[in-house]
Amino acid sequence: FVDIIYFSLDTTSNDEYLDIRGINGFDCIMDSIKLAKDLKQNFCIIYTVTDENIKNINKLIEFCKTYKIQLYINPCFSYFDNKLLKDTYRDEGAH
Repeated sequence: FVDIIYFSLDTTSNDEYLDIRGINGFDCIMDSIKLAKDLKQNFCIIYTVTDENIKNINKLIEFCKTYKIQLYINPCFSYFDNKLLKDTYRDEGAH
């Protein structure tokens, strides 16, 4: 039994997805999100904010609002040598 399906998504752009992830999987994840929605599955999108993708935060929020999808926004933690957000982003937020 599955309670909820989590989709990790950094952008609403195929090209940016390829740049960020290094794989051409954008269409596959979008098809999977559509299928989950069509099947009325309990799912959400997880968005981990990094310096590379913070510019997409408003687009992802609008995407999730439009399609009535719950969005979890996580900061990038410094685990496994990940870099934290630059001070300018932490102080000012995304604009």
